Amino acid sequence: MNEPKVKDVILPKNLEEIWMFNIKKGSLPKISNLPKLKRIAFRSVEDNVLENVTDLPNLKEIFGAASNLPTLDGIEKLPSLVTVNLNNNETIDISSVASLSKLEGLFVSENVLDDVNVIAEMPWLKDIDVSYNRLRALPKLKLESKLKSIDFSDNPIEAISPEVLASYSSVRKSAYNTPFYQSLTHEQRRAF
Repeated sequence: MNEPKVKDVILPKNLEEIWMFNIKKGSLPKISNLPKLKRIAFRSVEDNVLENVTDLPNLKEIFGAASNLPTLDGIEKLPSLVTVNLNNNETIDISSVASLSKLEGLFVSENVLDDVNVIAEMPWLKDIDVSYNRLRALPKLKLESKLKSIDFSDNPIEAISPEVLASYSSVRKSAYNTPFYQSLTHEQRRAF
């Protein structure tokens, strides 16, 4: 007898949250046309969740870890997102988030990112976590940036130019375990 697959589940239209864990390849259902859905959370999903979501006009938050997300392609189909928390997904490219004009929180730690220049094009972002990646540089922020905090700890950043650093002057920064932070004097760390 065949076991039922998650794909066979019919999702009710009034659903507000979906939590998915340990979904095998080929078993993820299409998640679409759910007007009240506000949150999707997942862990250990072998299919690319972003390829399986459409028409979710009120989705505000997406949380996912230990899943198959080499890029965030498809996330642009979710324009109402306020929080994207996609840690530990082996993600190498987050450029698709640039179109999310309501996004305030971008949390993509423990991936394999070596470029986050897209954040410079998103002055509406308020909180960013790009810790535990492969970053060697940070982009210069625009004057109109609303960024309040950024965590870029545990990245191989060796230096940040004074011009780039000045663009983060009003931003709460965390840079522990970076060559850059370790090279600062005690006084410079306090001012940082």
